[in-house]
Amino acid sequence: MQSLDISLDHDIGTPSGAKAIVADALGISWQDVSQCTRTRPPSRNLVWKCKVRQMEVPVYLKIQGGQLPSNTVRHEARVLSQLETQGLPSIPPVLASGQLVGHGLGFSILGGLRGKQLRSRFRSAPAATCQLQGALDWLGTLNALETREIASILPKGLTGRFLPSFDPLTEGLVACDKLENSSNVRFVRDCLQFAAGIVIDSPSPCIIHGSFTVFNILADHNSLGGFVDFESTRIGDPMEDYGSLGYYLAQEVSEKCSLHWMQLAMRHHGRARFVTRVIPFMLWFALARTNLQKVRWNRIRRLIDKLDFLP
Repeated sequence: MQSLDISLDHDIGTPSGAKAIVADALGISWQDVSQCTRTRPPSRNLVWKCKVRQMEVPVYLKIQGGQLPSNTVRHEARVLSQLETQGLPSIPPVLASGQLVGHGLGFSILGGLRGKQLRSRFRSAPAATCQLQGALDWLGTLNALETREIASILPKGLTGRFLPSFDPLTEGLVACDKLENSSNVRFVRDCLQFAAGIVIDSPSPCIIHGSFTVFNILADHNSLGGFVDFESTRIGDPMEDYGSLGYYLAQEVSEKCSLHWMQLAMRHHGRARFVTRVIPFMLWFALARTNLQKVRWNRIRRLIDKLDFLP
């Protein structure tokens, strides 16, 4: 993938600036680019959704946010190009990537995918069953890919929870000790201590999505449209993605959908792996929220009860 250097006279935070970047990077006329709208708040990467003439779906211009520790948008473009080379389906094509001269910021332009976020698509059990099975199959394909090339392009700044050695059991118990001793924290501690008593080898590190949530999976009616937001893709514990989606389904969609996903994960990986890794990751995502009062703990408690997790 060739890296482009683009000089820009417009403000990158305006629609005209977005149009100029897309047109210049794709080698097309300004008149071929229209309806550029922002899709993320200013504190993160700038993401513009633009229509391009003769393209059936919109393109997405991503400009590096200054508050992030590494150039995540260009990292994402490199990762996506490598995953495409390895034959991973249902991911955005990389149309362009480079640097905005004078701004010191990286950018990428990704092709769009059909569908809407799962958060807005899950309205019936049949749809959920179809789409979640497809998501599980796709994760299996991702986890089975060769890791060497991806590892060679990972930013050196990925540390802490991004390391393959991250243990949700240990980290979750440490977090519980630092938090106020509420009934919810005690519940999480009980779950983690029970899981810690089961001895099983950790899964081998592999390529993971790293942000596998209801916001980054697209669906079109009863079928999957694709997967987006690979800024956090790295080598890690594959159970993280399963726990992440389980948590966000419970919080953003329904217990029923989360239960179905967790049951799929348990059948796929076995109960021991599910108990010692998937559930702890799901609970870790709950503990990691900035405001624990906003976590729907009742849903998590009922979900774990239905999974017959605790003895």
